[in-house]
Amino acid sequence: NIGDAFLFLWKIASYTETPGLAVRLQDFLDRKRELLEEERNSVAIMADVAVYCIIKIIAKINSYQQILQYREHKELNLRIP
Repeated sequence: NIGDAFLFLWKIASYTETPGLAVRLQDFLDRKRELLEEERNSVAIMADVAVYCIIKIIAKINSYQQILQYREHKELNLRIP
């Protein structure tokens, strides 16, 4: 939470969890090599799942009547258009 917004981060891979993938992704980021098709597919799936998670979070938040009442709060609407 950074005040008026939330920041979500997804850790793709750590060196201890998946050392091979982490090294290959770092090499790609350092422009030392291109990703293999299988690696590109893995990264695409992770990105898709991250977006899906955000959609699920937004849908869940929008299912709570108590939270939806804040949409009508005049002072909040002036601050966050």
